[in-house]
Formats: sequence, C-alpha cells, structure tokens
Amino acid sequence: MHESTTARRSGHAMRRLLSFVAALCIIISDAPAAQGQPPPVTLVVTSAILNVRSGPGTNNRILGQLVCGQTVIAEARTADGAWYRIRFNGGYGFVSAQFAIPGGTCTSASPILAAGSVQTATVTSALLNVRSAPRLGSAVVGQLQRGDVITVITRTADGDWLEIAYGDGKAYLFAQHTSLGQPPTVTLSPTLPARADAAPRLILADYVMWYTPDVFDGSKTFDVPAAGPYHSDDPALIQRHVQLAQRACLDGFAAHWLGPKEPRTTQNFNALLAASSGSGLKHAVVLLANSLPGTTEQDLIDAVQFVLTQWASHPSYVKLDGRPVIFFEGMTRPWGDLAAARAGWERIRQATDPDRRAVWFAEGLSTAFNPLFDGLYVYRIDHRNSPRSWLKQPTYAARLRNVERQSGMRLYFADTIAPGFDDTRSPLVKSTDMRIPAPIFARDRGNGDYYRETFSVTPRTGGDLLLVKSFNEWIEGTAIEPGRTYGDLYLNLTCELGTAYRANSSAPTSRNP
Repeated sequence: MHESTTARRSGHAMRRLLSFVAALCIIISDAPAAQGQPPPVTLVVTSAILNVRSGPGTNNRILGQLVCGQTVIAEARTADGAWYRIRFNGGYGFVSAQFAIPGGTCTSASPILAAGSVQTATVTSALLNVRSAPRLGSAVVGQLQRGDVITVITRTADGDWLEIAYGDGKAYLFAQHTSLGQPPTVTLSPTLPARADAAPRLILADYVMWYTPDVFDGSKTFDVPAAGPYHSDDPALIQRHVQLAQRACLDGFAAHWLGPKEPRTTQNFNALLAASSGSGLKHAVVLLANSLPGTTEQDLIDAVQFVLTQWASHPSYVKLDGRPVIFFEGMTRPWGDLAAARAGWERIRQATDPDRRAVWFAEGLSTAFNPLFDGLYVYRIDHRNSPRSWLKQPTYAARLRNVERQSGMRLYFADTIAPGFDDTRSPLVKSTDMRIPAPIFARDRGNGDYYRETFSVTPRTGGDLLLVKSFNEWIEGTAIEPGRTYGDLYLNLTCELGTAYRANSSAPTSRNP
C-alpha cells in the first residue's frame, strides 16, 4: 500500500521534494546539505520491532514494520527531531527517531529520553488508568484525569506505553491517551495531492430490533437498559435510539434483519429509516435470514433483492463509494460446508447483483469469500476457546489487501471493536439456529480498558469503516446503550474512540498498483 506519491529521480521531482520539505519545516541535521538539498541519511533500527507509520505520531496508521538491525534511508526529519520520514515500499513512511539511529546498533529497547533529561506529557482522555506494568491485564494502581501532567521516564519499544514517575516509584500509561500519543501539528505541502478517499471513515454499531420487555427481567442479560425494559417496535424508542446514536458520535446502525419473510424486523427497519430523516444518520442491514431454520437459497435471493429494490436508494441507507452496503453473517449457512457455500453465494450474487451495484461484506476472519464479496468484517472478536481474536484483524486485513491486489478489485475491511462480552445468561445458548454454538463466557469490561484495547489494533489494519459490537446486543453483553450498571460511560467512550478513528482517516489513493 502506498502512503504518498512515488519519489522520482528527475531534477524536477527533487525540486518538488525540496519545496515539500520547506513547507513542513522539516530539517536534516545529520549531514551538511549539498546545493540546498538535504542529503539522505542511513538509519539503523535499534529496537526489536519498529513500526512504520503514515504520519509523524503514534496515532497514525501502521504501514509495516522493520526489525532490529535493518537499515533504511531517511530523507527528512520533523522539526522537533522526534520522527524521520523514510523511503518505504515505493513511497514514504515515518519512524521514531528514538529507534532508528544513524550508525546505531541493535538493542531490544530504547529510552525516549536522553540521559538526565526530563520530558512531560499531558493526559488527553477523560480518565486514564495508571498500571503496574505495560500491559492492559496488569494491576491498576491509580487514575489520572484529562489535563494532568506527568513526568515521562521512558517508552516501550513498541511505542504503546509510557513509563512514568508515579508516587515514590514508577508506573505505566497507555501512550495513545497522552499528548505524546498525538501527532505533531503539520501542514501538508500542496505539492502532494490529497488522497481521493481520505474522507472520514464511517462508524456503525450493531443494532437489534426484536426485543420485548420480558428480555430485560434481569435473568437473561448481563445488565438492563438505564431507561428500563422496552419493546423494539415502539416508535418513541426508535427515536430515542437515534438520539443516543448521535450522542455516541455514530454514523448509523448495522441493523440485524431476519429477511422480508419476518415482518417485525422489516417494519422496524423501515421505522428506523424514517426516524433518521434529517438526523444525518445512515443505516445498513446485517442479513440474518440464513440463520433461521428452513431457509433456502431462494429465500436469500429474495432478501437481497428486497434490500436493493426497497431500501438501497433511501437517503438514510449506508453507502460506500456510492454503493449500498449489505452485511452477511453465518457464511456457510444453509449449505453446511465451505465449497457448497461459495458456490451458493456465487449463484445468489449472479441472480441479484451481477454488476456489483452493492458492497457485500462477508463475515469472519477468512478471505475465503473474497473477492466474490467486496468486504470483510468480524461479527465476534472474542471467544473462550479463541481469546483476544481482535488481535488477528491486522493479519486478515493484510490478506484482504493481497486479494485486492491480485484481483484488481476494490475491497473493504471493517474494523470491529467491543466494550466487553457476557452471554452467560443468554436464553439462546443451547440453540443451534440463531447462534453458531460456542462455549459461553464473560469478558470483563475493565471500566473501559477492554474497549480501548480492542480499539488499539485499528491503526494497523488500514480499515475502511468501524463496527461497534454493539449498540444494544444486551443478550451477548456488548451493549454501549446506557445501562443501569455503567450509565453513559460506553456511549461517551464510543464518541471518544470514534473521533480518534475519523481523525486517522489515511487510506491510500490507490490500492491496486
């Protein structure tokens, strides 16, 4: 993937590069300039793994990684000296000057401060846990608030954690939520064209539309809505959810839909589209018809045709690059095995959308259905038998990009995050129809830490949109809707994370070199 235009060797391109460097106020201080041009500098990677990022700051997207001892060519350095701009994969990337050093030697870690120097950082999130070790599972020894200033001792080699002076000793903070995790203010030169698809990325949350008040009697869910039990068919409830989605800084919902044969979710999605008029929210459906017993291939054809003819042109329906979006789930259903499922989906696409007017998202951590499907997303990112599955998302995003390059087709990856998980009270646990069987388990929310941890991998995927699991999936314990136990915490945190996600929109101009 290319982060910017490819540098050319001609004198004209070198003059453009010089003007770009001047506009950025970037300097090269490691060697004298020749004829007004900053000469390249050879850097040696001194940490075990060094991330190459799309911009000068740890919040920027990771383009790739370098290993200890590897050499790279730096053409410029930020004015504050903290980052080098290097040649990378035919374009440019940025690496931390603390871990890429002219004439350096390979070490497993490097301090972010010179000996005897002092640096401070400011907390940028509303509440930040102070931990005993640089990992999210370590003990919380205190908390800091937005605006608190701390003294920084060092930074971990991966750049994710700050070691700070705390009390009479030391402790650790997640760097992303401090001023050192923010990119410096940089004005881009007009000599580099803006990316064609650098618009803010969409953020959608899973939305369940079939609740009745008895679901919230306290025996079936990990928590209950703060506003009390509700009925999904209630127009006032749908309007309230639209307002809560706006407070959470969402762009809309990915609504669970059981197909046109099931009138309730069909009616409720119509009501959701109507309630969103003028709100700016846009919604898509997650087609779950194939999870119902007795569903046929023709049923799925009918469902897709219904979306394309009844909803796709609605102003409140989600579109990517002008194409309506449909999410699919349970990819091998109703066929039962992968080969039969692929053949079945090929027939369905040919029957309903042969010209690829819509963007079809396949579910799962596998590219088995791409490029027949235009996108890939994960419905569930944590399991008892496969914990921390969200960490696999960068790997599968990279695999999707390989498929994209090989096919020459535009493909999309959706990042997935979740505030927690708890299906230990679910009445559907033993069902083999609506749920693919999986051992029940609970993942503690950690007062927002788990949510932040699942979000922390998103800079490494180059994702095209963000899926929040979920707005109101109470039975699986992933809801951000205000609850009796957590109040508005996850609604507000979703807005915070979503704002950061949009700020890092940096998809490449072309993924098909």
